[in-house]
Amino acid sequence: MNRTKVLKIIKLNRTFYKQIGPSFSASRKNYWDGWNRVMSPIHLSPNSTISVLDLGCGNGRFLGFLRKRFSDYKFKYTGYDTNEYLLEEATKKYESSDAVFKKKEILLGSKPLSRLQYDIVTCFGVMHHIPDKQLRKEFFTKLAKAVTPGGFLTLATWEFNPHKGVKSEYEEGSYLLSWDNNPEVKRFCHLYSAEEKELMVKIMAKNGLDLVHSFKDDVKKDNSNHYFIFRKLDTIEP
Repeated sequence: MNRTKVLKIIKLNRTFYKQIGPSFSASRKNYWDGWNRVMSPIHLSPNSTISVLDLGCGNGRFLGFLRKRFSDYKFKYTGYDTNEYLLEEATKKYESSDAVFKKKEILLGSKPLSRLQYDIVTCFGVMHHIPDKQLRKEFFTKLAKAVTPGGFLTLATWEFNPHKGVKSEYEEGSYLLSWDNNPEVKRFCHLYSAEEKELMVKIMAKNGLDLVHSFKDDVKKDNSNHYFIFRKLDTIEP
């Protein structure tokens, strides 16, 4: 896919979230069931501050989950998103001396996601919005580099019903989905094949991340999330 098409799709999705920001945030108040299972293999130390990078943080509810579920632990949290409304919601509710929310483009460009590395990097509600096979490969590599040695990366691909959308002309496995039955409001979503997921795991392995666990959860009608939990090796072979 050429760059013009990639930029067109990214613009489409940004416009989508600008249009439905308030209603989208209202639909994202509850914590995902899968988050408890995501955190089970991740060994946290109550004696140290745990750094977290939350990509596509939205209204900040994952930080709310961490504070409620692990109230005895100390977190240093950074959340990235591109939607100003959602970031304002997150800032009002959660920002503190140990939590910051920033507007940041994470898909385009070759720069690292951050100049720092983090103990936990999360990427929820983002993967299905990445257009183009090459861009996905580059993003997987950027994700891997953001994790500190010994740290964890956890992400989810959205398993949506393709029959609820319109097949996209841009690439195989991609669709245009509406919001709240409004055909005028559409977003680009990619449905990952088994082969694409296998490729993602291989790319992570090349960058020193072992797959710890994968599972499906958050089942709602004909939708679910497929979670992947990776741990970065303490040392990476050259």
